[in-house]
Amino acid sequence: MTKKLRNLWLEREEHKVRSPQRRRKKIDLHKRYYLTWLFVIWWLIGYILQVFWTVPESLGFSKPFFLLLYALCMLEISGVMRNMKLLFSFLGFGVACYVLEVASVHFSIPFGTYGYTSVLGSPVYGVPFTIVFAWIAVFINCWGLAISAGRFWQALETACYIVLFDLILDPVAIFEGYWEWNANGFYYGIPLQNFLSWFVIAFLFALLLNKHHSKSTTKRMIFVLYGMQILLFSSIAAKHGEFLVFLIGIVILVIGGSLYYARSKNNNFFTAIFRFYQSKYLLPRYFNQIYILGDTEAQVEDGVPVLYLVNHSSWWDGLLCFQAYQRNAVPLENMMMMEEAQLEKLRFFQRLGAFSIAPDKPKSLVETLRYVEEKLKNGQKVWIFPQGEIRHQDSRPLHVKRGVAKIMERFDEVAIKFVSMYYYLGEKQKLNAVLEFSTPVVVNGRMLEKEKMLQERLQSQLDELRDNILYNEKNTLEKAETLLKRESKSISDSFLK
Repeated sequence: MTKKLRNLWLEREEHKVRSPQRRRKKIDLHKRYYLTWLFVIWWLIGYILQVFWTVPESLGFSKPFFLLLYALCMLEISGVMRNMKLLFSFLGFGVACYVLEVASVHFSIPFGTYGYTSVLGSPVYGVPFTIVFAWIAVFINCWGLAISAGRFWQALETACYIVLFDLILDPVAIFEGYWEWNANGFYYGIPLQNFLSWFVIAFLFALLLNKHHSKSTTKRMIFVLYGMQILLFSSIAAKHGEFLVFLIGIVILVIGGSLYYARSKNNNFFTAIFRFYQSKYLLPRYFNQIYILGDTEAQVEDGVPVLYLVNHSSWWDGLLCFQAYQRNAVPLENMMMMEEAQLEKLRFFQRLGAFSIAPDKPKSLVETLRYVEEKLKNGQKVWIFPQGEIRHQDSRPLHVKRGVAKIMERFDEVAIKFVSMYYYLGEKQKLNAVLEFSTPVVVNGRMLEKEKMLQERLQSQLDELRDNILYNEKNTLEKAETLLKRESKSISDSFLK
């Protein structure tokens, strides 16, 4: 009964997602960024006035208001406004940074010796309170750009972005009279102490926060806003004749834009770099040899969608699949579906063509199935771990989740390639791995008992591969193609002669 109710729920949610009303609702979401659009308009006005003209005295409030709008924009676009705990954390962060600024103005710790003017607002204890908004805005902007998988690396990435931002901001603040340094620093009178303090503060606060992962559309908007700020301050520096700052800003924009493009989802440049890194360093570090049995390509008639079903027993499965299909496949032709919980931990897989599925969230499940259907209709091959979780390679039976059957039901015919992955230790210190690809099996997408058929085929192929490796390894691997063969020896290998 529970299974029937769940299927009815899925069908109802699928109907909702496909309905025109649902589509219109999704399209209207971007119109809710009112503060963001207001900030963009204010930024354009400010850019024209500050770069090509002068700001009238009647708009003396414009710069403090700019900081307020920037902060509200970043709070809105990052979704922080919908999370009260996170919102108060950022407000506390802004106030804490204000206190540090006051301490630095009076005691030269931690940023150095400097003093504020009244351009950004009337100083309170020597510091305009609008600095709270500046810290919040800049931090969220840099924090939102970070995409590293672990909390430590995300914090490190955030700190690097914020220091790059300050390399442009601080000199322009001097040119525009926001504040004045009373030190003989190496960079326009700004001491190294200032940049180190920015780095440490941003790193520590980002380390305290949970990992942040924005949607791809939001990430693009955050990146554009970061670039807009760099462009604004670089242009102001050029207006003052300080072309070194302008050049640094342009370099940040060019390199940052290139890296963002390279790290964007499914980008060929990033996958090429990662494939080289993995084949030359990562895999040889942990594996002795990796073999492929069978043809990785699926030779089927045009218009027949192709699904690769892979048993899932190790963290390495996704990387080995990536290495196998990137070996000679057309870029962007293959995509990999991973469980949402695993992809949250290993976000870099998104850059290699992975996308998530949440089996326990009906709405998300329906949207993912529609996404897979679209990719298959476009001729892309989709790799799926049908077990839905990592299970030991000798664990039986190999349960197949219903999501695969739901995908098959959307087509009259589906070509299935079963992929078995088996890991084992030999006479060497490091692991060996074998990937066996079956010939494509074209099945009726609407056949009954699909899960049972898929489970039996996947399990029997893995059992056969295991037996061949255990009892007939030499003859089995004579027919295999070598994906990786480690040439160098470790110290311990020398004792195995």
